[in-house]
Amino acid sequence: MSNSLTDQEYWDKSHPHVGLPVSGAMRFFIERFCPPAPGDAFEVGCFPGRFLAIFGEHGFRVNGIDLDPRTGSELPGWFRRQGIAIGEFLVADFTAISATRKYDVVASFGLIEHFTNWKEILLRHTEFVKPGGTLIVTTPNFKGWVQSLLHRTFDRANYARHYIPSMDPEEWAVLVESRGFEIVFAGFFGRFDFSCGSDESLSSKAVQFVVRVANKVLLRPCLRVLPEGKKSYALCCGIVARKRSS
Repeated sequence: MSNSLTDQEYWDKSHPHVGLPVSGAMRFFIERFCPPAPGDAFEVGCFPGRFLAIFGEHGFRVNGIDLDPRTGSELPGWFRRQGIAIGEFLVADFTAISATRKYDVVASFGLIEHFTNWKEILLRHTEFVKPGGTLIVTTPNFKGWVQSLLHRTFDRANYARHYIPSMDPEEWAVLVESRGFEIVFAGFFGRFDFSCGSDESLSSKAVQFVVRVANKVLLRPCLRVLPEGKKSYALCCGIVARKRSS
């Protein structure tokens, strides 16, 4: 994909293993909006498979695309061992393949915000959704002023890998509606939480340690009593939309 703020080496370091667990706000969000099975779910940027597995647990056959070669060599076997039905896994550039096949669910989690041409990437998702199918897209929230301040102060290298203007679910809704979708949800979700991205420098690791301790001991206990889903401090933003049948 073009206009990316990351490279494959970054993703290889971020995702060293298949099947990392998902809990908390992201799992709750996916399960809340997961449509009834059976059907085919397709994740864009699917490695290491942790989000796609949730759809498999709910009875969907799982499909995906990613540039990571382990998508073809390791991911199908991992899903089989979990008892999850598998479809097709592509090691390819999402923007370069033909949208000849359509899916009941098309999703991505933490993808579009790494691209300056995020609008093009988001609209590309819509081309793979069947009539009556569901689109689910999420990103982290670095745009709210609390999250922005924390990431710019303590997480600058990771902050630079994200295109902050993309974190705007209201704009996503306008774009997706223009492609014949009805909006089910567009906004922010999750309580306050904060974590730094991975960085190998010693100084960064020291900062990450201090931030983790401060977050666990001070920030999270104090701020988690606040309401969920507020733009200023919520963990994530997302959209869920259904494609009109006619």
